Amino acid sequence: MEKRNISISLEKAKEWYEGGNITLKQLALEAYSEEELKKKTTYSNIIDELWGRGKLTKGQISISGITTSNNVEKIKVLNKLYIIATYFNGDWVPSLGIDNYYIGKGIRTIKIACNNCILSSVPYFKNKEDAQF
Repeated sequence: MEKRNISISLEKAKEWYEGGNITLKQLALEAYSEEELKKKTTYSNIIDELWGRGKLTKGQISISGITTSNNVEKIKVLNKLYIIATYFNGDWVPSLGIDNYYIGKGIRTIKIACNNCILSSVPYFKNKEDAQF
């Protein structure tokens, strides 16, 4: 019987490991250690992994003009969301005509929303579950 190799991301392997399918769990364990699969995803882990992949750059961020401290905090949160989206999305980019998930704020709620258009100032997620991180 011919053997073939498969590539699997850590995120997908965790999904297989935590799912109910024993075969997929075993495949996940062949690709990653149990310690790696049980490791919780934190913002700090995301930063470390993206640094390791060369996906982040260290730079001075400046905001020209005058703004309120409240807006500065919003910009910091937005930047964190873009970093988290980069981690979960991999090479995927949002496009018209497909489901693009984002975190939306209503009058009294924050929810995961989905649309098939693109707003340039919104960090989108490929999967609804990733936006819920």
